[in-house]
Amino acid sequence: MGLSTSALLVVLQAHLVSTQYPAPVAKPTWCSVPNYRFYRWTPTKARGFAPSADLHCGLQEGKPDGCSCVGYKECRSGYCVPDITGATYCTYPIIQVAEIEFWRKSQKVRTQKVPDNNHDAFRVMSSADVPQTWGVWELELYRFTNCSGRLVGGTAISSSSRSHGFGHSIDHAAPYGLHETPRTYWQDDPSLPKQSFELHGPEMYAVDGDQTTNWYPTCQTPCLADTQWVGLNFSTPMPGGVKCVRILQDKDRAYASFGLRVQGHRHDTGAWETLASFSAATWEYGGVWENLSIPQGVSFYASRGHARSLDSNLSSSVVELVGTPLEFDFGVETEIDAWRFAPAKEPSENNSAIHDGYTCENDGLCARDPVQWKLDGSLDRTNWVTLTAQDTADYDVPIFRQAFTPFFSVDHLVSLTINDIWPDGRGKCAARR
Repeated sequence: MGLSTSALLVVLQAHLVSTQYPAPVAKPTWCSVPNYRFYRWTPTKARGFAPSADLHCGLQEGKPDGCSCVGYKECRSGYCVPDITGATYCTYPIIQVAEIEFWRKSQKVRTQKVPDNNHDAFRVMSSADVPQTWGVWELELYRFTNCSGRLVGGTAISSSSRSHGFGHSIDHAAPYGLHETPRTYWQDDPSLPKQSFELHGPEMYAVDGDQTTNWYPTCQTPCLADTQWVGLNFSTPMPGGVKCVRILQDKDRAYASFGLRVQGHRHDTGAWETLASFSAATWEYGGVWENLSIPQGVSFYASRGHARSLDSNLSSSVVELVGTPLEFDFGVETEIDAWRFAPAKEPSENNSAIHDGYTCENDGLCARDPVQWKLDGSLDRTNWVTLTAQDTADYDVPIFRQAFTPFFSVDHLVSLTINDIWPDGRGKCAARR
């Protein structure tokens, strides 16, 4: 049987880092589905007050944006702001939005935490092809996101389980990645009766607290994604659910999964519900403890007030200075292929039937509407990639308040090497799927 795509990529990457081959060269690629943990949206210009027949730079007071000024009283915006050269101009420096949404495959991306008060069992599923059989040495479940408050009890459950070892046994004491030791066993001839490795096989070995034993499912090679899982059944709902998972996979990455999916079993419906999906893009896996903290909704670094942009409430809004990024931490790598925002109803708007020329309840030309911006993505919150930028012209924000704009695409040009493609076939750009 030939190698799977993921196994082939692993082999190819190993060859590329060899001294016999030149270093990988980045090639430009169009990406329509970025796959990052962190996203940030930075408004770079507000609509403000544009010049018109009535608003012009010749006025002593009430000048539109873009006019030179000495003091704020000269400006209709009420702000006389210096640029990078030190010259001062009338500028409206505030934006306001009611809501932002991220989408993937015509569905809104979840930004709120998954309800966790009605799960009676939990499992970890391999969500990537494993070149050989998937091996798990230990699995631990915790009540808190810092992997404290371990859940005890429960009955071990799995998709399948070997009664004993199947001819592959890793020395638990061997250094990371070193497998050819006296205590490592292989069965090279599949026609012979299976050797019995008594410390390898049953699902209970994944939760027995013994790192010399491990669980193996009965899957064929490669062990296909989304087919094998192991977990604990508590029979009754566990208040607070599971918020962190620790897992120790086989030292040999041919027997360890790059992608893991944590799921909870709903006591009321009997359905399995995905709590979070993880890809080991930024940490080691296989033979080391992996601490997987389950996101409790999107978190916000710059300001807790930015949470109003993702609260699914068009009546709330975020008010921020132009140039201040709204940063969204999804907790795990998250694919998006479109996004949109809803302009807000400004607090300065009046309810009179006669329009005063400045507020926006009648014509929708609101000073606080963002008209230029950029959207960036990052895996590590250090290296950022610009996904889309509205920076050459002002966007014509719809006149309707608290209603969403049309969708914006995230097509962007990015330089990728073979090292940017993860073993599960994805990477920073997930357009291949």
